[in-house]
Amino acid sequence: MFRQVMIFISSQQGRFINMTSKKLTIDKKELLIAAGAAMTLGIGASAGHSVIVHAATADNTSSVAAPSKTTTGSEPSASDATTTTSNTTSTQTKTDPDATEKTTNDDNKTASATTDSSSTTTPKAATTNTVTQATTDNNISTDKSATSLSQPATTNLTKSTTTTDTTSSVAATTTPASTDTTATTPDKDTTDTKATTLTPVDTSANTISSDGDYTDANKFNWSTDDDGNATLTGTNSNLTADDTDINIPPKITVTNKDTNASTDYNVTAIGNAAFFSNQTINTVKINDGVTDIGDDAFAYTKVTDVDLSNNKTLQNIGKQAFSSDQIKQVQLPDSVETIGDSAFSYNNALTSVTLPANLQSIGYQAFAGNTKLSSVDFSKATNLQNIGEEAFATDAALTSVDLSQNNQLTTISKGAFIYDNGLTSVTLPDGLETIGDQAFLADTGLTSMKFGPNLQSIGYQAFTYNDNLSSLDFSNAKDLTKIGTGAFEYSNLQGTITLPANLQSVGEYAFAGNNISNLVLNNNLQTISEGAFSTNKLTGTLTIPDSVQSIGNSAFSNNQMTGVSSNASDFQVGPNAFSNNRITTVLLPNISLDNVNLDGIVDQLAAIFTDSAHNKISDYFNIDIGGVNENDLVISDLSNGVTYSNGVFNIPTGTNSFTFNWALPSADKYSGTYDVILDNPVIKAIDSKVAAGTSWQASDNFISAQKDDGSTIPFSDISYEVTAPDGTRGQSIDTTKVGAYQVVYSYGSESSTVTVQVYKRSGTYDITGNQEVTYNGQNQNIDLNDYTVNLSDGSTYTLQNGDLVFSEASDAKNAGTYQVILSQQGIDNINNLAQSSYIDWFAGQSGSLIIDKAPITITVDNATKVAGSKDPAYNVELSMPNIVDGDDPAYTIVRDPGETAGTYKINAVVDESQNPNYVITVVPGTLTITADKQSLVGSNYTMHIGDPTPMASDFQASATDVNGNPLDVNVDLSKANLDVAGTYDVVLNTSDGQSKTVQLTVEADPNSGGTVDPTDPTDPTDPTDPPVVSPVEPVVPDEKDPNNNNDEIGGNSDGETNNNTNNSSNNNAGDSNNVINDNAKDPTGPTDPTVNNKSQSKIVMEGSVYYVPGIKGQSKGVLVTPTNLHKNGYDPTNQSGIQTFPQTGNDSGTFMKILGAMIAVLTLGVIDIRKVRH
Repeated sequence: MFRQVMIFISSQQGRFINMTSKKLTIDKKELLIAAGAAMTLGIGASAGHSVIVHAATADNTSSVAAPSKTTTGSEPSASDATTTTSNTTSTQTKTDPDATEKTTNDDNKTASATTDSSSTTTPKAATTNTVTQATTDNNISTDKSATSLSQPATTNLTKSTTTTDTTSSVAATTTPASTDTTATTPDKDTTDTKATTLTPVDTSANTISSDGDYTDANKFNWSTDDDGNATLTGTNSNLTADDTDINIPPKITVTNKDTNASTDYNVTAIGNAAFFSNQTINTVKINDGVTDIGDDAFAYTKVTDVDLSNNKTLQNIGKQAFSSDQIKQVQLPDSVETIGDSAFSYNNALTSVTLPANLQSIGYQAFAGNTKLSSVDFSKATNLQNIGEEAFATDAALTSVDLSQNNQLTTISKGAFIYDNGLTSVTLPDGLETIGDQAFLADTGLTSMKFGPNLQSIGYQAFTYNDNLSSLDFSNAKDLTKIGTGAFEYSNLQGTITLPANLQSVGEYAFAGNNISNLVLNNNLQTISEGAFSTNKLTGTLTIPDSVQSIGNSAFSNNQMTGVSSNASDFQVGPNAFSNNRITTVLLPNISLDNVNLDGIVDQLAAIFTDSAHNKISDYFNIDIGGVNENDLVISDLSNGVTYSNGVFNIPTGTNSFTFNWALPSADKYSGTYDVILDNPVIKAIDSKVAAGTSWQASDNFISAQKDDGSTIPFSDISYEVTAPDGTRGQSIDTTKVGAYQVVYSYGSESSTVTVQVYKRSGTYDITGNQEVTYNGQNQNIDLNDYTVNLSDGSTYTLQNGDLVFSEASDAKNAGTYQVILSQQGIDNINNLAQSSYIDWFAGQSGSLIIDKAPITITVDNATKVAGSKDPAYNVELSMPNIVDGDDPAYTIVRDPGETAGTYKINAVVDESQNPNYVITVVPGTLTITADKQSLVGSNYTMHIGDPTPMASDFQASATDVNGNPLDVNVDLSKANLDVAGTYDVVLNTSDGQSKTVQLTVEADPNSGGTVDPTDPTDPTDPTDPPVVSPVEPVVPDEKDPNNNNDEIGGNSDGETNNNTNNSSNNNAGDSNNVINDNAKDPTGPTDPTVNNKSQSKIVMEGSVYYVPGIKGQSKGVLVTPTNLHKNGYDPTNQSGIQTFPQTGNDSGTFMKILGAMIAVLTLGVIDIRKVRH
């Protein structure tokens, strides 16, 4: 243990001994003995002097172990390099030599503590939490650089920790809670961390292992999150053709290859496309812990068996997770809540499915296209709320669906059971609220349906083209308010239909094309839409409830109704609403023809069998339309000589029949043609109109037949013959061919002929299906395989290339939904179909092409800069897979604010409105701001004429760049003349722009002019004691070798050498001896007294005799006069090795050192122990 001191010995008698160029090495024991001896002799220190000790204890260094990456609270390794801890704050600036004192006083304020002038020895810290303390009293000189403190357990600490990749001397700055100054803590990142971020496991740096009972985890790729969860993301080359049966491990262990640190992760998910199109595996066992199976996870594989028997945690099965596999049975754990779109679609081997208890929703086409699926057990799925669109579409082998236990089920979505033509029985739950569009379309095996009490709506074409659906039971459907367009169109409904009590609207063609003979409308009904009950076999008088507000076009056309009755006062009737019926009774007493449009009751085909005695208009009509009666009808076009006047027909004798037309006056609101048969024929039959494509039977036009004795002739005894428009004869009417058909009914010699007019009916073509693609920057093409054209007659049109186009004029390129319709080519092709001869086609539902936004990733690159410099240009990496010619994403780079050393998040801010084609994931980067370590130091240098050209090392020059790396220092001697004595400015500079000016002193060659005895020196004037000034905080010097005489003694903190002699010209004019400047004062800070440095080689000491020590082992000391110093080989500034005071000689023994010190004390009487600058 050594303590290094600088001793200045002064005398009140006015004499100084200059020892500023020498070092004395005395250990603690020697110093104490010497001081004790001096005090014993009664010679004490004066009141104005102080003892200042800088302790550099070997067992309590100011260094801490600094690992390569600093971590708060970590134990430093013994092998880590020891680095001296800086006592400056985290904000680094370039060192200004002139500002050293200011930096010492102002910048060292990481923490404050009150100290005294005594030295402090602090135990070495057990952690790397380092407290740097600076006094708050500038009058107290206390150096505690890099003191490591072990904080008491009771101390509350505010920690600021920065983790960097560079070696740092300060692991963490810790401020005691009791101080006034609080350490600055970097802004906390408040980003919500609940959103899980997966990081792929780097297998080049880590190994992955799992329990031996499971398939080796190394055969799979993995990603992990910060919560201890792992996701299986794919397979790698370790999975071979022999791995046909896989058992996914529930837990994996990731071990770092360098540190052997291991982390366990619970396997909670199987990622998107993890096994996509794998043709090796046949069976998969998924164990407990897995909660999610991602999109396409096992799609297009040869998997035949999925074993979930050990799993109790699975919740979500993603889109197409098991699509197009060969799975035979699906037994899902009760924990499953969601089955995604197309999850089990197109598994041609799948025969049965058991749905789990907690299942809430079944996605789009989840089980579609499974042609062998015959059984779906819904009984456990009591939490099921929604069956998605086309979920069980085209499952032709499915025979029954029992949803009676699924009372949480509220929605059966569009096409859920479409084209399941083997389905014969469907039981709906009481809780069901919505039956979606086409939910049971073309299920030709269905025969009956019963609807529950909570049902609210039945969608578009929900039960259309169900040829065997003959009966509907709405008796419990008290909440049903809407029946959608075409809901039961072209089914085979028969008999009486009674609508539910709270039904409000019947959609277009909802019951069209059936065989309904009787209809009971409910009292709350408001809207009967176009064609709602058209082309049925309704007879008798239809009673319209008072609640009805509108009846649409052709709503009841092409039936056999004979009357209409309503007490409503205000409702609208659309064109042809009741056309092609036999209506002769119109009882609407509360309406006004001025307010109500009745032009829908037109084109009636009435017939009556009577005799000539029944010749009054009232015998043919019963009319009350707001006071208008049958007598107000306009009669025209009478045949067979019959005339009409004042409500009476004048029928000539012998007339067997006649016809006439009628209409309400001044408007075609109620009109028709009447066929009057007077001879009371044996066979009574009437004319009719039949919509093309509908069914016709001979009994449709037959009314009755009666023998002369009054007995009835059954229709079975009546013969008939049909003559087609082309003249061919037969027993039926081909309703696919439009035209007038003659039908002759015969019984014996009696016959009756009627006309059946087959007319074209309206039909629709619907484009079903949709295409979904992802934006790639190119125009999208329509894939015909994704669409089907269904015709309203129940047939399907096969699309040809060019049949479909987008409805918009622009191309389908950007993300969005595009309507797909028939092109003119497609329309022409449909009009050329065989059924188009009797159907006029109109566009119905259109298809769609959906361009999804493309997922892209913006990864912001990490960046670095030095504190105080400008931010660098930030770079990003764009991951845009499959984008061929896409738009450039729009984003703005921002970073967290701050300029002090630390780390700051760099983020890319994205405005969704400016990126309509992308779903952007941003991976932030980090800006690391490092402390500025740029520096340049150098010292003045003295040379003689003829010496070698000085180099950077002569000026003790060194430099570092902003990162602390050493730089070469260039020496600019352009202003110096090395051949002429003098003092010159020399510029030291570096490649990074630093510069510093030092002085070069060129002296004459001392050997060039011979030896000249110097003039005897003049005794110096007694010096005046300097005033006592308390010193300020000194600059902490670098630790240096005490034996190196090149170290600076009393120099400035910037590295410049202050030679401690003044030329005699600064003292007495005639005195050639160099002495301490009389005007020198005790320092007020770390800067020592300024001295002149003109003549280092001309050493002249005061007095007539001086003792010059010899070099140990080489020569003895001698007494010399000051003029002979150089001759005797003594130069105080150039001695090598350990130098001693002249009084002690060159003997380094303990006794001699003590003796020398006592002589000095006794001689001058006052001890000044000054701080060594080393």
